[in-house]
Amino acid sequence: MEISESEKKALDVMENSEGVTREDVETLQGESLQDCQLLDDISFLLQEEAAVACPDIDRELQCFHRKRQHEVLKRRMIGWSIAIGAVAALFISGIFLLNRETEVSPVTVAEVADSTNIVLEADLSPQEVMLDVEDAGQQHETYSLKEIEKTPVTQTATVRTKEINYLDKNAEQEKVNTQIHTLSIPRGQMFKIILSDGTEVFLNAGSRLAYPTKFVRKERIVTLEGEAYFKVAKDKDHPFIVKTGTVETRVLGTEFNISSYSASDIHVTLIEGSVQVDASGSSKVIVPGQDLCIRENGSMTMEEVDLHSYMYWRDGYFYFDNLPLVDVLKSIGRWYNVGVEFRNTEMMGCKVHFLSERFQGLEHTLTLLNRMEKADIRLEGNTLVVD
Repeated sequence: MEISESEKKALDVMENSEGVTREDVETLQGESLQDCQLLDDISFLLQEEAAVACPDIDRELQCFHRKRQHEVLKRRMIGWSIAIGAVAALFISGIFLLNRETEVSPVTVAEVADSTNIVLEADLSPQEVMLDVEDAGQQHETYSLKEIEKTPVTQTATVRTKEINYLDKNAEQEKVNTQIHTLSIPRGQMFKIILSDGTEVFLNAGSRLAYPTKFVRKERIVTLEGEAYFKVAKDKDHPFIVKTGTVETRVLGTEFNISSYSASDIHVTLIEGSVQVDASGSSKVIVPGQDLCIRENGSMTMEEVDLHSYMYWRDGYFYFDNLPLVDVLKSIGRWYNVGVEFRNTEMMGCKVHFLSERFQGLEHTLTLLNRMEKADIRLEGNTLVVD
């Protein structure tokens, strides 16, 4: 597969970033929208290429396109000009994420799970996608993904390997009672749910979502544990509400990410539209580009963030820009289902810039982590140990 002329220009700009001018960036922005949409993907490739010193850029780019082009071109790019500006800033400054100087910030006990240096433990339970079904009579049945095809669940949804679709069976759902389904995703996997209203939910590893098979009330309510990316179908008469513990996020139609692995550290990040977050009697409205952190005591902190960190996990990437090493390794450990132990606790607050493909495997990810030469990270049994 040949790469386009504008992609070659992007490659040339990135490979010679020290001499890049704003005119160069404006030229790239003037190319076709399709190539602009792929510009971030090209920069992703080059950042990882720089980290592993791969000499064959064309081959890696073609491989990357085969995996991503179809979904990228289908996806509505959200504020792509802002993303181009962010990449342009990297060009002009002449640096890539993996090559920035690392900062070290103190991390308090409250920011970690507890006072121990073990911040994450491996989950030794069976790692399967599970669906819990609750009917109007409060009866529960639990099925593995392999068992679902032989159950009445197929009356309300179409089940595929990495997706369950309730919109496909809307007409048939009129004949059956509404049920509450709870989908649980193990570590190391992601899953997509298309709800009966057309809302798309991407569930991250170690997450759980409870939802009705058909929305029949004034409000569309779902309950989340873990992390999910939502693309909510617009319906001004039926607000969409995500409950995470004591926090409620209310929307009409938008795209946002919620991370609620810990009740003491819930994050709502808005990609597009507008949402209102209610917690402990307080209410906040957030706008695109903002992340709202809700602590266990109900306090809220708002900040501007790099949205890529909250979007690219669903496309199969670890993407961390200036985050504490403790947060980076907890996310990596959750994906590969390994524990994380900091024997050198001073490294918890070490800010890192890291990029890797999730599906390359733990060994590959560890290699990239250690290439930064900021900490000694190794696997002992089923635990990542940081010295």
